[in-house]
Order: sequence, then structure tokens, then C-alpha cells
Amino acid sequence: AVVRGYDKTKQSEIDAMAAAINEAIDALELKPADYTEANKQIARYEALDGSLYTTSSYRAASTANTNLGKKMNLTIDQQGTVDSLTNALKTAIDNLEYKPGNYSAVNTAISSANALLAAAEDYADAYNGNPYYTADSVAALNAAIEAVVTGLTIDKQAQIDGYATAINNAIAALENNTADYTAVDAAVASIPADLDSGRYDDAKVAAVKDAQNAIVTGLLTDEQDTVDNYAATLDAAVKALTVKGA
Repeated sequence: AVVRGYDKTKQSEIDAMAAAINEAIDALELKPADYTEANKQIARYEALDGSLYTTSSYRAASTANTNLGKKMNLTIDQQGTVDSLTNALKTAIDNLEYKPGNYSAVNTAISSANALLAAAEDYADAYNGNPYYTADSVAALNAAIEAVVTGLTIDKQAQIDGYATAINNAIAALENNTADYTAVDAAVASIPADLDSGRYDDAKVAAVKDAQNAIVTGLLTDEQDTVDNYAATLDAAVKALTVKGA
């Protein structure tokens, strides 16, 4: 402690007091800088999944985090540096950009759907406009395709995958329409009205009746070949009819 009023005979003591004060001054230690916000931003960075973000934006955040990490032992007189580095990390994290979402499964599902619908159109063109699938099931498939929102980022990947699932489910739910029996109806109509009159060869008449009786109605479009065969078989049997004694 400083004692005042000493005369010159006490100069050595006065000098000792001055030295003690200077030593105390030299021994003063600055408090550490406040790293509360810095630690918060570092925790945000460490919780990130780097695979979700674009290379450039994640690199910026990584660099900012490294720069701050190098200055974690500064004192309060350097608080400005800490705050600046902290703000740089916060900004980099806030500006992270998600990668684009993966639409490969969606695109594959849409391609499969389009191929089926194109084949259905070809069928309809070949069979008097008869739809290959029921209108409701085709509408459901088209609705699933139209529901797709493009351009979503990877953080919405579950939603994107849901689009693919919905389309594939709609494909699986497509219902076949009733087959086209136009040719069968024409073949039946060509059977002579006097088939049972006795004027035709018995074996030929039997062949016509067997062909007609073999027809199963109500088959679906996936059995169109069977229906076509009914028509071809009956048409051939009718054309093969011969009059007895001719």
C-alpha cells in the first residue's frame, strides 16, 4: 500500500512502493473475449450434414468455421475480431444452398407411365377407339404425374420420392378395359340365318357352332389376342360352309 508524507530519508521505501505498483500493473490480465455467440454458431456448423449442400456454399461455411476456430483464445480487447469472425460464420451458414433433389426415380416412373399410355393409344387406334385401360385408372395416373413439382431441393427428397411412389402405384392400379369384340360381333352376324336348315354340310355346321360356342364374352384388353382368335376362327368356319350335294 502507498504511504504518503515520507521524507527523503525514506526514498528507498517510496521507490519500493512505485516498483510494487508497476509490477502489479504489469501483472494485470485481460479477461477472455466473450465467445457465447461464437460457440452457438460453431454448434450450428457442427450439426450440419455437408452432403446436403452445394460444394461452394458448404466450403464457405467450412472456411469461416476454421477461421473462427483459430481465434478461440482472444482477450476482451480483441472482442471485435471475435464478433467479426462469428458473424462471418453465421452468414455463411445462413447462406448455405441445398443441392438439387434427385428426380431419377420420378423420371423413370414417368417414362414407364408414358410408354404404357402410348401403347394404350396404339391399341385404341387399332381397335375402333376402344380404350385399353379404364378412364378412371388413366385419370388417376395422369393426376399423379401432374402432381409432380419440379425443381425441389434435396431437403425435400422425401416429397420427391413420394411422387415416384404415387406414379408407380397408379401404374400398378391401371385397370384393363373390356376387349374390343367388334370383329367377333361381325363374325357372329355373318352366320347364315338358315344354318340349321339342313342345307349345309353337317360337319361344317358343327364347326361353326363349335366356334361360336367357344366365344367367352367380357374378356379384358390384355386378352385381346384371344378375342381376335374367336373372330378369326368363327369367320373361317362360316366361310368354309358348303351346301350339301354342291
